[in-house]
Amino acid sequence: VLRDQKITPLPLDRVERAANKLNKRSKAKHAARSAPLTDEDIIMLMNQLSSQAADSETIVYIRDGRSHLLANDGDLVTQADPAGNPYLWPIAHDVRPASQSLGIRGCTDCHAADAPIYFGNMAASDEIGAELRPMQKMHEIRYGDDPTLAWMWGLSFRMRTAFKWFGFICAGLIAIVLLRHGWAGINWARVSRRAA
Repeated sequence: VLRDQKITPLPLDRVERAANKLNKRSKAKHAARSAPLTDEDIIMLMNQLSSQAADSETIVYIRDGRSHLLANDGDLVTQADPAGNPYLWPIAHDVRPASQSLGIRGCTDCHAADAPIYFGNMAASDEIGAELRPMQKMHEIRYGDDPTLAWMWGLSFRMRTAFKWFGFICAGLIAIVLLRHGWAGINWARVSRRAA
């Protein structure tokens, strides 16, 4: 529903009630149907929902990177709309054997200069009309991700082991300095007591 230039989803039960009123097919035929809705189906459903909508509401159907609205003459008007972009992260990943899981080969599965999680090509292949969409890099789909930062972060992982050793050496040197000064402080306290 479009209200005040903002699209919000309708409650699912409201859409189901409208769809059930329009369902003139037999249950068996409807159950066997797995094809997407046709334009005629969409128009009929939108008309049904519009008859129940408030005056300030406009029924909008969102799919395949586009929004579909009913024109005054009853035709379907389709236009590109970012609200229709696919929901690309419905689950973290498909269940796979451990030998194929992301990260099994180490940190560079994700943190590399060419890691697929940022630089792999992707299109929503399981959606109708997805073949019309251009392939996109993952960082383009993950809004706000900076590819340069991801690339530099990936490069830094090549030196990760050396950086860890550098950190251990620094921590050891700090520990030696603290022990030395702590020991000197203990000795100074002993000397002070004897002098007193």
